[in-house]
Amino acid sequence: MHTFIGPISLSVLSQSEFDPALLHDEERKLVHGARSPSRIAEFGLGRVAARMSLASLGFTGTSPIGRGALGEPLWPEGINGSITHTKTHRSNSKTAATSLDGIFAAAVTARLSEVSALGIDIEERSRVISSAVLERICTTRELSWVQSGTHTPDTATHSGCPSPTTLSIGSLTTQADRGLAILLCKEALFKAISPLIKISFGFQEAEVHAEARDSTGGFKIVLSDRIKELGQDGSGLICSMFEFRSLIGGLVSNPVLK
Repeated sequence: MHTFIGPISLSVLSQSEFDPALLHDEERKLVHGARSPSRIAEFGLGRVAARMSLASLGFTGTSPIGRGALGEPLWPEGINGSITHTKTHRSNSKTAATSLDGIFAAAVTARLSEVSALGIDIEERSRVISSAVLERICTTRELSWVQSGTHTPDTATHSGCPSPTTLSIGSLTTQADRGLAILLCKEALFKAISPLIKISFGFQEAEVHAEARDSTGGFKIVLSDRIKELGQDGSGLICSMFEFRSLIGGLVSNPVLK
């Protein structure tokens, strides 16, 4: 499934759409020795989704998408991008147990001339972030926004949309959705910024300003002084949300001003 969010090409694939034959030999080497079939499927799905996204930008080559020192994908010259994947689960109504339902991968690409930083993350929307994790990843300001949301009933379900669709920030009214949104934004931010500053950084070194949205409705993001000193002031960074089937995603970008 594919769509455009502004100049950004977004592709999402499910496990049933994965064909191992589509992987380049050099890409297979990157997961050589992996013991988990699901790990191989996750990696392969991500690379196939990336090629689908690139094709929508007019890049139809078969060159491998390598891996950098921080684990980031290595894109063709003039292209920015990001890959993510997640597992979905099904519940047994009789036993309350859950089992693996499927694997999804998503990839975004854009021309560097239009987007200078780009990152994506997806999660199963039914996932609930524990209080302990929220306290670790959230600043005081973010945690206040999360806790101001309503409680999610245990019976809440999310059927989502049949194709990737932009999600209104204002629709994130529950604590569960807001907690997920903060996590998604920060994970996507790591993927967008780390390859540029050549280091990893912690959750507390960026703050999502949920109440300060840009003209497109996305979250604004404020970076720590340390990251700013490395050449990323973050003045144009925004995080948009989208949904697809049972998934919710965060997309961080820094559009180039024309």
